[in-house]
Amino acid sequence: MASRMRQENQFARLTTQLGPNDFVVVRFDGTEGLNELFEFRIEALCEKENFDFDKLIGTNCTLRIERGDEGPRYFDGILVGASWLGRHDDAHAYRLILRPWIWILGRTTTCRIFKDMTVPDIVEAVLQEKISGQLDLNLSKSYPTLEYCVQYRESDLDFVRRLLEEYGVSFHFKHEPGEHTLVLVDSNSAYKPINGGSRPYRVDLNVTDRDGEFITEWLPGRALTAGKVAYNDYNFKTPTRRMLAEKATSNGYAHGDMELYDYPGRHEDTGKGQPLAEHRLDAEVSRDKRIAAGGTCISACPGQVLTLKQHPNDAQNGDYLILHAEHSVDVAGYRSGTSATALHGSYELIASDQPVAPPLATERPRIYGVQSARVTGSGEIDVDEYGRILCLFFWDRDQTTSMRCRVAQSWAGQNWGSVFIPRVGMEVLVQYLDGDPDRPVVVGAVYNADNMPPYDLPGEKNIAGVKSNSTTGGGGYNELIFDDTAGNELVRGHAQKDMETRIENDERREIGNDQTLTIDGFRKTKIDRSDDLKITQSLKIEAGTSVEIVCGQSKIKMTPADITIESINITVKANGMLNTQGTMAEHKASGPMTIKGAVVLIN
Repeated sequence: MASRMRQENQFARLTTQLGPNDFVVVRFDGTEGLNELFEFRIEALCEKENFDFDKLIGTNCTLRIERGDEGPRYFDGILVGASWLGRHDDAHAYRLILRPWIWILGRTTTCRIFKDMTVPDIVEAVLQEKISGQLDLNLSKSYPTLEYCVQYRESDLDFVRRLLEEYGVSFHFKHEPGEHTLVLVDSNSAYKPINGGSRPYRVDLNVTDRDGEFITEWLPGRALTAGKVAYNDYNFKTPTRRMLAEKATSNGYAHGDMELYDYPGRHEDTGKGQPLAEHRLDAEVSRDKRIAAGGTCISACPGQVLTLKQHPNDAQNGDYLILHAEHSVDVAGYRSGTSATALHGSYELIASDQPVAPPLATERPRIYGVQSARVTGSGEIDVDEYGRILCLFFWDRDQTTSMRCRVAQSWAGQNWGSVFIPRVGMEVLVQYLDGDPDRPVVVGAVYNADNMPPYDLPGEKNIAGVKSNSTTGGGGYNELIFDDTAGNELVRGHAQKDMETRIENDERREIGNDQTLTIDGFRKTKIDRSDDLKITQSLKIEAGTSVEIVCGQSKIKMTPADITIESINITVKANGMLNTQGTMAEHKASGPMTIKGAVVLIN
């Protein structure tokens, strides 16, 4: 078989991890494009019927196609599929599918959080994590640092592609023997000329001609597009700041001023939103003024610039960026090594000075409903100035990356409202603004087997309340209880240490029955004006050691053995009988003493 089928002088030659003539190419079809994953389909003959593809699946294969003076064109890719097509004369035909190395990242999905990284940093980290594919970051613009960027239940490929699309980064591939490089670009100046630079226009070309590459069809087209993009958003750090970012162009036709408005734009401020609007507009406008072409330019590779020459309409001659290419090659002389071939290609191009950007084609993951998370952080309470806490999501299998989350409160005013900060170790419920995984909000907390309710349920199901835990270290609590047991309703408060109450105006209390006040230490009452005490029945004041009433220089002091009344003047008056009695009695005056009565009796 190898003596009858050889590749040495073939127009198309396939290189694999195996020998040079294990496969002989008979047909090639390829599809590649800017911001597209190429697919190369190769039909090849092999002498083995039950070929063991374990040695080839997942490895690089390179197809080399000779192009004379332009040099060979390489189509390199990872073998991701192989199928037996049947017998072909005395050989076995197989179809081989080559895809880019980044395609393999579509075979893996995960959930994780990236913190304080730019999009190029994130993309590079993801692309280089599992596969050592060739990568060229040919980027010239600056990119904002993202506080958080979440990959949620999506493949690495989809995650990377949606980031590139959102931030206007295009990609294409550069093919070389044994490898292909993923090239990321963010400006037209990064696109390199096609090998040889220019290609002439011909209309009478035989498609079996191998002496050169020509453009044989050139069909300019137009398409109506929107002429304006506007993004809006909200940033809780700057809640009153205008966030509208707009970009417009002048389309010269009717209805060319249609606007694409979207919310949220996912930008922190207008300055960071403006580039996003520009990328979206570039992707929209670049749908217009495209050229559909055909020819024999097997070296036409998306992401390169082709110069058209010798077109009869001189206005068409010029530089064009290749957006898409489809190649078809039939190799007839695979046994003899002759040059009999037939090739044709179709291409899509745009003027090289027209900015292009990838369309928003990759769906962004959404999280609807409620998720659980665990509060984490340093100490028992970890919170920033906005009341945000650190949450560890259960879908993050590494359990190492936490995310700052805003906490919903019942009220949130300007330096007023309610504040209940979930503490480290609590399980909280999280929702997402507009379903965006990058924008979580804690909406509540729930008990679990590790964190049980403060009241014994279901036995104490009639009790509602709030019970805190002293921090740091625990052991104490503040509490407010509502017991709704019929006939024994109770409201009870507990302060672990101090309790302060301030009433700016009036306080009114009404007690339907008894009041008991127990104070273990001292009690001090200060009344700036007056105290009016009215008791319908009786008043009892009992002190263990003394009772003292002071008014200026007047004082009454009582002890278990004495009562002392002291003032500048003291008047004792009885409308009836005044009776003083004691074992002994003594009346003294430093001046005159007057005893006066209608009748004065002594003894």
